[in-house]
Amino acid sequence: MNIKEMHTWFDLVIDKEGSPYYTSDEKDLFLQRSQIDYVNNFFGNPASKHVADRTDKDSSRLGDLVESVVVRSDVNGKVSDDSINKDLKTDYMYILNVASSYVGGCSDDYAKCRFVRHNDYYSIKDNEFKKPAEAHPIHRVFDSYLQIDPKGERNVQVTVCREPARLTLDDPDSTGEQGLGAVDSSLSDKVHNQIVYGALRYAGINIREAEFYQMVSANGQTSV
Repeated sequence: MNIKEMHTWFDLVIDKEGSPYYTSDEKDLFLQRSQIDYVNNFFGNPASKHVADRTDKDSSRLGDLVESVVVRSDVNGKVSDDSINKDLKTDYMYILNVASSYVGGCSDDYAKCRFVRHNDYYSIKDNEFKKPAEAHPIHRVFDSYLQIDPKGERNVQVTVCREPARLTLDDPDSTGEQGLGAVDSSLSDKVHNQIVYGALRYAGINIREAEFYQMVSANGQTSV
């Protein structure tokens, strides 16, 4: 289902419900917000039945957004968000894993960087059994960078869930026609129905989820 089809499904429900008219730009915003919500739902939402990386099925739902990049830390052990995003060519939303090369290892050897909360840092940094070491590094998350310890320049492999592409029909005049700058969803086709349903909810359309999927199924679309 591409962006044009998403708009078509949105319009079909709008027509069925006799709801207010929305411009193409407004529908793009609803779809964009729903797409972000879909990703957020995998992270830190106790009510969600899906959690990122918990099962292969959960991982596959986000797989199109998961990417690994290798960047260089500076002499102070900092890896800037800008350096990560530059390699991704977009912004990341969540960090899934951090690994660091280390002195004494081969060039392709990486050690997992254990995540440490700021509140725990000082209690472990001088602890003989927990303090960071070359083969047992740690990382902390700051506003615009990751802090790797032990400090020093090294290759750092960062696996992230990147931000999905901003959906647009590129139809500023609301003709219903797809423009040359149209952007489809970065997520798999199998979750597009959920994105459309979420967009309808943002638009204030009071349609039950079961009713929506029944409508979708009757018209040859599948839901996941």
